[in-house]
Amino acid sequence: MVSATPELNKKRTPETKGRKTGASDRYSLGPAQLDFLVYGGVITFVVVSAVFAIRNNDIWWHLGVGAEMVRTGAFIRTDPFMFSVPGQPWAPHAWLAGLLFYAIHEAGSAAGLVLLRAVLVASIFVAIGRILRRSGVSLVLAAPIVLVVVLNAHSRFILRPHLFEYLFIVVLIGHLTASMKQRGARFFLLPILLQMLWVNLHASFYLGVVIVALFYIGEALSAKLAPTIGSRGFLHGEPIHYRGVMILLGLMVVASLINPSPVDFLTAPLGGEQRELLSKYTLEWQSPFDSKLSSATFHPYLEILLVFAALSILVSLKRLRLSSLLLVGFFTLLMLQAHRFRVEFGLVVAILSVEQLSASRIVMNLGKGLRKRAPAATIIVLAASVLVSVLLAYTARDRIEFNGAVSNRFPSRSFAFIRDAGVGQRPFHTVGFGSFLIWDQFPERRSFIDGRNIDAALYRDFLECQTHSVGFNNTVRKYDLDAFIIPIPEDSDGGMRNVHTFLTESDGWALVHLDHVSFVYVKKRKVPGDWLDRNAYRFYNPVTFGSRRFSSAQLDSVEAELGRAADSDPSYVRPSLDHARFLAMVGDVGQARGVLERVLQKDPGNAEASALLNRIR
Repeated sequence: MVSATPELNKKRTPETKGRKTGASDRYSLGPAQLDFLVYGGVITFVVVSAVFAIRNNDIWWHLGVGAEMVRTGAFIRTDPFMFSVPGQPWAPHAWLAGLLFYAIHEAGSAAGLVLLRAVLVASIFVAIGRILRRSGVSLVLAAPIVLVVVLNAHSRFILRPHLFEYLFIVVLIGHLTASMKQRGARFFLLPILLQMLWVNLHASFYLGVVIVALFYIGEALSAKLAPTIGSRGFLHGEPIHYRGVMILLGLMVVASLINPSPVDFLTAPLGGEQRELLSKYTLEWQSPFDSKLSSATFHPYLEILLVFAALSILVSLKRLRLSSLLLVGFFTLLMLQAHRFRVEFGLVVAILSVEQLSASRIVMNLGKGLRKRAPAATIIVLAASVLVSVLLAYTARDRIEFNGAVSNRFPSRSFAFIRDAGVGQRPFHTVGFGSFLIWDQFPERRSFIDGRNIDAALYRDFLECQTHSVGFNNTVRKYDLDAFIIPIPEDSDGGMRNVHTFLTESDGWALVHLDHVSFVYVKKRKVPGDWLDRNAYRFYNPVTFGSRRFSSAQLDSVEAELGRAADSDPSYVRPSLDHARFLAMVGDVGQARGVLERVLQKDPGNAEASALLNRIR
């Protein structure tokens, strides 16, 4: 990768100062127009790939935080959201993000939040392009690596406060690479402002201080070792103002104290119990090479970035920038511990490793040779880079789901049911459903558990409830549970399928609602008998229906419940399939065919419906 223009070359390397521009310099591998055209295509892909429906769980509790702070006019210091551990000390580090998300949602609903995500993601990669171009890197040649970074990060483009972290990392590194050419307040202002925002937007604010410290440690080592190993830093011989750097680091630490609860903000992210809880039970805190993540969508893009980072070091050993080496090495170690840091790693590689490789003697000499001996070869190189970029975007076209709404994977129907019925004041549910409950039901109802995972003992009880019947019964008694709102069996993992079994085998619980996302079970003695008579499914339960046998006296009741279940949510095909099977069993083949044909109209690829229809024809 070589410079986009001769003028940028002059700014980037002292060797060009005072030298007249020759004919070969006037011929550039990356003219400005081509840079803007190709990188504009990259940004377009970034934007359209970031406009997909809201489907992550955590956005809901962040919205709940914003709504609660607006409602009370106060910062949250103890958890108000869970009935299972009332009064638990808790401070929302991302409170400012919660307020921002809430304000945008109130102004523009889900579409406003999706637009915010697209703007944040686009800003990250626009900033990367500006930094690379300022460093003299051809954006045409950088485009394939930037696209690999995008594809490595795509599954993390969910609307959570970590998007601010990504943007801050890029902006801070861009500032540092130009910092020694700045004097006075400009040297201090941006990092301090970023740190003040960062500490109130995401708990990763420690990274700001670490990045600055590692960068200047690397620059100092480069300056000290340059006579010995030929190492050169980004500053190209510019003197390092050590006193200014120490003042900057001190001011960034002070800026980290500018938040509603300095003690909580500084100590809570480092809590050992919380770290253990997240690393043990949360996939995003597992190594990217854990067997459970072998089919994750960020492979093989992460491996490509690892190879590229290593290559940029190998070809630059005599001109190695130790600040780049330290930062890339630091984020590599973080990423190997937890794959959630693969995005931070990719962003750092997109800036530092690309610039490192482009400044290496091998690449610079290669560029000079192409310009002098075979100008047509430069066209081939540029065309190859554009072709690779197009192929990367084309093969990743399945990541484009242009949708500005909310995914239908949330239990909105079940929550509407319990709200209208006035039941389920102390419900058990999954972690994701709990986050949605905070937004949809609080303060009318509180969650059992949610995406914040703030109590290890509660999480152990949550798991015990799914493991065996003794744990199930103990959890019900301990937390006085009166309802279960859990995913449908088809979408449940082994633990939640166990819970379905425990509930259907117990005489104390009744299924009262089902839809394509979730089931609602209620404790019989906690609801009025007449309400239970109207709403309970006494004979039909998708979990056990295929194995049950009914008497002739029960058949009319079974059919009525099957019809009610199928009508309650037409998008949930399981009741319709069971209804068709039941109709065929009792000899009403014509009506069974009609039910199956309606299923196939809604779900043409349903293999079970097709097989059953062929069997009864």
